[in-house]
Amino acid sequence: MSLKTPINHDFNIKCPKCEHKLSYNLRLDDLEKVSSKEKPEDTETKYKFISYVVCKNPLCHYDIELKGYIFEYPADTINTIELASIK
Repeated sequence: MSLKTPINHDFNIKCPKCEHKLSYNLRLDDLEKVSSKEKPEDTETKYKFISYVVCKNPLCHYDIELKGYIFEYPADTINTIELASIK
């Protein structure tokens, strides 16, 4: 893995249980390489992550699971961070 961790990224998410909206700064320390694809200039690498956050609604406190992907292209540069599922 060539990406330097930890990676910090802000997400706006909605609790799947109570629909409370919250802003969350995700700190990623553990990434798993999923795939690599050759492109004209360099290789694009895809990593997956799983993180957990607790809903800030005082009546809920649901444990939210966040799954997503980070795309590195070119090397050592984050191109995209996307959430694939929130449950």
